[in-house]
Amino acid sequence: RDRIDSEVMFIMMNVIKLITMLLLVNHFLASVWYLLGSLTGNMELTNWIDSEEEFDQESLGYRYTTALHWSLTQFTPASMSVQPHNVIERTFAIMVLVFGLVLFSSFVSAITTSMTQLSKMQDDRSKQFWLLRRYLRQHNVQSQLSFRVLRYIEYACREQEDVVSEGRVTVLNLLSEQLRNELLYVVSFACMTTHPLFEKAGNISNLGMNQLSSTALAHTFLAVGDVLFSKGTKAAHMFILVSGELQYVKAEDFETGQGVNVKGDDWLCEQVLWSDWIHLGSGLSIVECKMVSIHPQAFADVIRRDIPTFMLTCLYARNFINWLNGLPYGDLSDAFLSKDMRPVVNRFIEDEAHGYDRKHTGRMSWRAST
Repeated sequence: RDRIDSEVMFIMMNVIKLITMLLLVNHFLASVWYLLGSLTGNMELTNWIDSEEEFDQESLGYRYTTALHWSLTQFTPASMSVQPHNVIERTFAIMVLVFGLVLFSSFVSAITTSMTQLSKMQDDRSKQFWLLRRYLRQHNVQSQLSFRVLRYIEYACREQEDVVSEGRVTVLNLLSEQLRNELLYVVSFACMTTHPLFEKAGNISNLGMNQLSSTALAHTFLAVGDVLFSKGTKAAHMFILVSGELQYVKAEDFETGQGVNVKGDDWLCEQVLWSDWIHLGSGLSIVECKMVSIHPQAFADVIRRDIPTFMLTCLYARNFINWLNGLPYGDLSDAFLSKDMRPVVNRFIEDEAHGYDRKHTGRMSWRAST
């Protein structure tokens, strides 16, 4: 049961399980019914097998299905030609009827409940979409915007139908703060490790990274055509793309429309963690996107409290700012492609040939200035 993520699949499997159990019970009763017919025949009593003409000459499959058919009719209003012909068979038939009255009612009730639950799930979703379409029509929303809204809602429903949200699991409120932050980081923000700095920081001090979950990290969702940021605006967050695709176009490329496609595991606007930053271009979602946003001030507040992570981050920040200041203006960008940047970022962490002494990193200001 714990391996089934889809609620719909779980209900269907429950129905299949109930039907299978019903067939197994009837298989046992059919076997006993045939055994009684054989034993009473040996006792020279009239029995249901002898009442069927040349029944004992039929194939094993036909004899089994006949007995199974009789067993199933005891659980349902159906009937058949096979009837008990002696006291032993009649007594057994009465016991099966009483047993079936209780058992079959339970099976029917459970199956009906499961099917009703499945139907209700579909009806609720259909009703919500009907209300949404009605809302859009009543407020004279343009067809293009209506299409974007409906498309994104359908996407969001598909994403959530098989996902158990944190809000539905009320027992999580019983966890300690540290354990809850650790679980939240693993479940919701595991993509942070795609950035070498955060991966190494997690290896050094898992506690420090887990504490980011409750204050500095959040999810950001974009529909097709949504603008994440625009040229000339002040950057407020760093973003790590979890899924989807976003097009980044620098200001000088607006006329040609040539840009960079940012995909899963790439990141944007890292500069805002280490310095004030103004966006050099615009980010527009091509498909539905899910990303993790990092608030710079909350990030700094958490990291300061964890000395090993703070020292690593200070070293990285100084190397990053030094590298950034050395780039020609034309090479500056808000977008960082993972495949290109990972070797560079790894060098910021591992290479101390820049002349920075670790014993001084603890005294530098947190957000370096360009």
